[in-house]
Amino acid sequence: MWIEIETGASMQGISSTLAAMDTQMEPIDGDASGFFNRSHCQFIFRYDSSPEEVLVDVVEVDWRVGVRGSFHYRADSLHESWRDIVDFARCYAASQPFKFMLSFQFETLYAIRDEFGLRFVGPMPEG
Repeated sequence: MWIEIETGASMQGISSTLAAMDTQMEPIDGDASGFFNRSHCQFIFRYDSSPEEVLVDVVEVDWRVGVRGSFHYRADSLHESWRDIVDFARCYAASQPFKFMLSFQFETLYAIRDEFGLRFVGPMPEG
């Protein structure tokens, strides 16, 4: 799963959200990397000082990506991993003002946070 977050988002905001959750995390060269304790779903977030276009091609947006993150999980922990990913999206949306999209391989959109709020638009991924 990939998350693309609008320019202006900071690693501090992402790290604060993750730190408030049940995670093991350590910053590495300005990135945030670790895993959720419940599901062992791994995550890594990278800041890009040169904003890029959104890679999800199913929705047109008027913003550029400043932070891109990925979530890696095993098929046997899909349900727990999805709960952790959803919890992160909700907590991040509640604490930070930035737009973002959550997708699978930049092809299937699962969630979007825009001027209308956070919406989960796809069903839970299947393992």
